[in-house]
Amino acid sequence: MSIQGVHAAGRPWNARVEEQLTILGWYERLRLARYFDEPTLQRLSEPGEEFRLRQGADGRWRFTPAHLAKHRISAMGNGSERWATENPFAAQPLRARIEALYSVAPYDGEQAVPLADFADLDAMTNRRNAPGVTAHIEVDTENVKAGGRSLRFRAANAGDASFAVRKPRAANRRGRRCWRSKSRCNRLPAGRRKAKPGKMPPGSASRC
Repeated sequence: MSIQGVHAAGRPWNARVEEQLTILGWYERLRLARYFDEPTLQRLSEPGEEFRLRQGADGRWRFTPAHLAKHRISAMGNGSERWATENPFAAQPLRARIEALYSVAPYDGEQAVPLADFADLDAMTNRRNAPGVTAHIEVDTENVKAGGRSLRFRAANAGDASFAVRKPRAANRRGRRCWRSKSRCNRLPAGRRKAKPGKMPPGSASRC
């Protein structure tokens, strides 16, 4: 579970966010209180094992083993619509969740719904460019990819670009110590080590 984008001021995008945060709070409070013993914690750390945290009628918190089996039906008629799974625990009611997969009709299919046919370019009013960038759109009827027309998008960048290389303040080159201050550096022979970094003795400044 990710809590990014969840805040008290806005409406959650998932209707079960409050339920998930409640369960997360259960785990956190019990963890800080060291509620469970070491054998229980070792059981929880076993790879591939699933558990559900619930509070019993007697007020005690318990972890119940759970088995979550997933299956995906890719298409009808290819055998994926048939599926059998085995319950590793005692007899219990079946709980299942069916989730519809996101899908779209083929690009050139009969059920495809055009999102934009580019018949009216004036309808595209949400246009903005970065500084130095110009953009232009036009209808192309010669190089058509599908349908009767396609959209051609052109953009040009006339802005400036620059880069810089940051050099270290102190560097040793062939027995010399160099202190850099902006574009100047002070080089001293290896035997002269009395100068402090950042201070340039008179007459010893040179261009790097």
